[in-house]
Amino acid sequence: MRDSAFENRDREDQNRGRMLLTLALLFLQTPASRPAGPETRPAGAVDTVAVAAIADKVVGIINNEVITKSEIDSRLASLIATQGTKDPSKIAELWQDEKRKLAVELLLTQAAKKLAFDDKLIEDGVKRRMDELGKRAGNLAALQRKVESQGISFAEFERDQRNRELTERLWAAEVGHEYRPEKEIVITPALLRNYYKEHLNDFQAGPMVRGRVVSISDAKSRTHENALVSAKDVLERLKKGVEFADVARELSEFRPQYGGEITWIERNKGSLEPSIEEFMFTRDVHETSGVIEVDHGVAIVKIEAKRPAGLRPFRDQDTQEEVARAIYMGQSDKLKFAMLKRLQAEAYIWPPDLFTGK
Repeated sequence: MRDSAFENRDREDQNRGRMLLTLALLFLQTPASRPAGPETRPAGAVDTVAVAAIADKVVGIINNEVITKSEIDSRLASLIATQGTKDPSKIAELWQDEKRKLAVELLLTQAAKKLAFDDKLIEDGVKRRMDELGKRAGNLAALQRKVESQGISFAEFERDQRNRELTERLWAAEVGHEYRPEKEIVITPALLRNYYKEHLNDFQAGPMVRGRVVSISDAKSRTHENALVSAKDVLERLKKGVEFADVARELSEFRPQYGGEITWIERNKGSLEPSIEEFMFTRDVHETSGVIEVDHGVAIVKIEAKRPAGLRPFRDQDTQEEVARAIYMGQSDKLKFAMLKRLQAEAYIWPPDLFTGK
């Protein structure tokens, strides 16, 4: 026989759910949902057309907040524009994905409010994440190209980074100390090698190239003409024998701390400006370009090495770094998934399959 406390809680949850749904229907009611023409219903009669139209807008409820169809439609629009899909079944699948993502965001935000997290700290954390990812990609523009080449809108990517920041802070609060991945997740050399061997297909690649770039923006130079003058000065210094990496450390706006290094890339992956990519994949190793026109600036590129299609070698540092990231993300996500399941179990959720159903 079930404990009466659990029965009381179930009844309270059911009553709260009915009340929230009713309030949501009333709150979301709009004049557009009512049929045109004079009012002819008897006093006290239910406007079934309006109720049906409004009910369709309520997708779910988590605790005391609602998720509406229009919220999901708005987010879906930018995603469809990025992917360019017109397939109804694909759009329906994307809609369900956005619904679940929005539900997770709401659940995390509510948990953060309960713990009185400082909103500014959260936003500062998200900014640090975006800045770091931008540095890894070269700059934010390069990061955006890379993200959108994978069929993800940049707004969606930024929301995902905010969710990760919230999740890690909630995890830190749950374990009772500052969240430190190096303490929670240990990645050994043996683990790296085993993961690589077990996921060889993930490390197959087409022809690849690496090199360096001196990237000069119009904004930093103030005008495009000034950027061109700076680029010509760079070419003169290179002709005099100054090392490309040294010039890049001094002047490049693309990974200056790494001497403008462009790590191994495949073609048509959105990692680089098309004009830079075209030069790197069509010219010979050790060639240095002239001034290349790019969006909002200019660039000078040097090709350092090329690699044919095939399996990326484990000995390469960038391959090992990618293996380490994959292991970290997988293990980290398992820890955080367990926490999300607990938050779901403690929350009032309507419909019950909001996080999993179609």
